[in-house]
Amino acid sequence: LKAAPPAPVAVIWAPATMPRTDGSAAVRAPRWRGPGFDYQATALAVGNIRGNEGLLAAVSDGRRVFIYPYPPADAKALAEFRHAGNAPKIYSLETADLNGNGRAEVFASLYNDTFARFETVVLELDGDKLAQIAEFPYLARAVQDEKGKTFLAAQQILDDKSFPFGTIYPLVYQNGKYALGRPAVSFIKRRADWLYDFTSATIDGKPATLSATNTDLLRVQFAKGNWKTSETYGQTPNRVRWNGDRMLLFRPQMPVRYDAQGLAGIYLAKNIAAAYGLAAPFGLYTRGEVHRKDWNGLSLATSWTAELGGYVTGMALVAQPGRPEELAVLLVGTAGKSSLWAFDP
Repeated sequence: LKAAPPAPVAVIWAPATMPRTDGSAAVRAPRWRGPGFDYQATALAVGNIRGNEGLLAAVSDGRRVFIYPYPPADAKALAEFRHAGNAPKIYSLETADLNGNGRAEVFASLYNDTFARFETVVLELDGDKLAQIAEFPYLARAVQDEKGKTFLAAQQILDDKSFPFGTIYPLVYQNGKYALGRPAVSFIKRRADWLYDFTSATIDGKPATLSATNTDLLRVQFAKGNWKTSETYGQTPNRVRWNGDRMLLFRPQMPVRYDAQGLAGIYLAKNIAAAYGLAAPFGLYTRGEVHRKDWNGLSLATSWTAELGGYVTGMALVAQPGRPEELAVLLVGTAGKSSLWAFDP
């Protein structure tokens, strides 16, 4: 009898940065590469989903949410949640312990085709069961403030061509329910109206909003003046056309890292479309890159790039006791399988 193949395991690599001789940014190899998941992943979040027992990763294929150890040793999920709606599409995942029970909830934001609306279901892991504990009619997204603190923000999207985008508020838990906190998120007044288009950072001691333009450039908006990249970033196949004229892109996160000296890297996904870029309007991507950007006093310069075997649908900076900080990247290959990789930041 032919022996069964061994179970897949995560491949651990030492961090490596390979300098280029042409003066361009160095190319960074992954610290480790996880096993292949047999689906096209749409979203990633990493957090203390099981409390103090270590980090777990939440990954979605659009209909389901899977929980894996972090880093994943094989493709077997610890728990799974399947949305009961009619053809739902989960576009983003976040984790946070808002209800204060010592375990991070998983916030799965989706478009519900049954009711033609955007909403978020809140999931909690209890043993080996991932169960829904709440839902609300807002989208939820982790955003960094100017000092690097991450919080959950929420926005309601309305079927109203005149005023489709609700004000963005912090998401809170009060009186046993998830609700919109006060005051509204103020720094987004610097040219950002869609929850998945922006984050914030402090650059050279000045607060700035990082936001995507409608042509996929990254704008760094200060209180006075702004700067834009010449390259495009944040492309994604995760999109919904809303009210017939606005394409809502659920872009991968733009993690911002700080150290004792201040800003220590902004991480951007760059997905490359098929057919020499002609397939970008249809959301068809064949490969991707991650670029680390550093502020040189005048502009954002690329310090390293990572060339991937697929396009990016999620990123997260991950820190856990006893391990060095790393950048987790969720990517989808051309064969329809997905994998979780990590890079030295």
